[in-house]
Amino acid sequence: MDRLQIFLDATNDDTAIHVTLRGLVFHMLEAVAPRLYAARSIQPIHEATLQACANVSYAFDESDADVLQAGIDAWYLRHVRGLPHRKPDEARLRAMLQRLNDSGDAIYSWLLGELAARAGLDVRLTFTNGQFSEPPLHGAYFLTHLVMLDTDYFTRPASHAEVRDWSDALARLIPWLTREPNPDLAGEVALCLHFLKHPEATAAKKLIEGIEPGPDTHEQATMLLALCAE
Repeated sequence: MDRLQIFLDATNDDTAIHVTLRGLVFHMLEAVAPRLYAARSIQPIHEATLQACANVSYAFDESDADVLQAGIDAWYLRHVRGLPHRKPDEARLRAMLQRLNDSGDAIYSWLLGELAARAGLDVRLTFTNGQFSEPPLHGAYFLTHLVMLDTDYFTRPASHAEVRDWSDALARLIPWLTREPNPDLAGEVALCLHFLKHPEATAAKKLIEGIEPGPDTHEQATMLLALCAE
């Protein structure tokens, strides 16, 4: 099956969520699967997507955390490529992070605060690692995104002092993901373990091999990246 084409077809619109998801996928694909990126001539599509990111609004009044994230993702993606982008209003960004945290979306609040800080505006709330241990799903996504943030989404080597602990903790998720399948999370775990060259990377990848892509485009993206990583 052509997972890349399935993803491209499913995200071929101008919605903010799909524009920025494409941007993130192309950003990572260039780093983890450069031969595929070149063979499928992704660079022109990538450049057009980065241009489209310039038109993604911050949507601070939205209640959907994914829509809120799209605005921050667009800013971050253009920032790491050295492209100019309008920064969000500091007070509104801080209020948005607080609102997400207060409404039970602390994991989103943490991630968007970290992305904003890397793009040049630090309004992060204070969190402790233990805050994301429950529910287990949030704790797992917290671990995968620790790796993603430390590596600018797999574009540079991991450098954090605790990266070995993170990778071992990710490997310990494999039995749980075997009992309770979650292709999206399993894709992220497999990709992180592959990038970190952990001995359990192959076992993680087996969790998603053969799974047909469903309609969830984020799930399509994570499985694509994990299965094509070189």
